[in-house]
Amino acid sequence: MSIKFKFSLFLTFCFINLGFLSFGQSIKEQAVWYGYFFTIPLSQKWHNVTELQERHLVRPIQQNQFMVRTRFHRNLGKNLDASTGLSLFLHHKIGKLENDDINWPEIRPHLDISLKTKLRKLTLDQRFRGEIRFFQNFDSNHTVLLDGFFFRAYRSRYRLQASI
Repeated sequence: MSIKFKFSLFLTFCFINLGFLSFGQSIKEQAVWYGYFFTIPLSQKWHNVTELQERHLVRPIQQNQFMVRTRFHRNLGKNLDASTGLSLFLHHKIGKLENDDINWPEIRPHLDISLKTKLRKLTLDQRFRGEIRFFQNFDSNHTVLLDGFFFRAYRSRYRLQASI
């Protein structure tokens, strides 16, 4: 086995085990999630990926979230890629506000790095992402959106994806 393969297995094992640790509240919902993704090549080393996504709850059928994300990728090597971008989320707050028509904006700037490892017909894609979450301000009754945003959280994310 090559060093690269052993390292990929080690990282995969570590991050799968981290998934068993839960630090937040767990909520189960049935949802339909659909989107449109497109890539724009800018040069041999740069490209842009933009995505539009919509999420609806199934029971009852209600809008849950709309998202636009764009990121600029830089190829750092044959199997290594880094990107930076910005996401805009509109969270529909169902039943929690006096005015259920409010979509609560969230802005998420992020940086990530991706590593692809090819193993015959299988490709492992690992992505590490750091993102900062900012939400738009509300009045004290949570009924009216105000100017400005506040810091909500920093998140580190890991994704392991296999393709055949």
